[in-house]
Amino acid sequence: MKSIITTLILASIIFFLGCKEENKTDTITASTTSEILKTETPTKKQPTNNGLKQNGDYTSLFNRAPKDCSFITPEKLATAIDVNKTTIKSKSNPCTYIHTQANGQETRFHFVIEKWGNQKIKKEIKTALKNAEMFGEDSTLSQYRISETGDTYLSMHQNRMVRILNETSDTVIVILYSPTIDPAEPDIEKRKNLKEAARMQAYAIANHLLNTNQK
Repeated sequence: MKSIITTLILASIIFFLGCKEENKTDTITASTTSEILKTETPTKKQPTNNGLKQNGDYTSLFNRAPKDCSFITPEKLATAIDVNKTTIKSKSNPCTYIHTQANGQETRFHFVIEKWGNQKIKKEIKTALKNAEMFGEDSTLSQYRISETGDTYLSMHQNRMVRILNETSDTVIVILYSPTIDPAEPDIEKRKNLKEAARMQAYAIANHLLNTNQK
């Protein structure tokens, strides 16, 4: 009887020690797994900039004082819109030019340099993109094009100006275009075509400025 009791006590001790060792192993295993997961879990990536990839430096174009329109000349304007330079006349204002066609039709181009700040430029780009979604990419109220250089937005506003918006710049160059249209002109299609032609020329000027100032 005493032998049986002793055997039972020894069995109990062995069982207790075995459970304790198993619990210790489980604890180590769980702790180790936690450390592995902690090590292998990838760091959450930061949101990437969805803006246009910059393909050049345009400091020579944007870094200037207001009213400094030295980036444009009658010769450069003529080249930009593919006309004879004799058809381009500068006004007393060095930022204003008149293009006169053979039929006497005139289009006025006026250049404005504005300091907006980088954040305002980015905000305006977002607005232009949103407007394109709402009104269509060819809306005459608001539209944009990507420059030929591939890194700058050309934003048309109210069918009277094209703005050169580069995400890395603090400065905006505005090209205002205004074809001479007789207020009494009854032909709506003609009026529309004159505006469209002037707008396309403004886009061409903007692209020319970027192409020739890209470093």
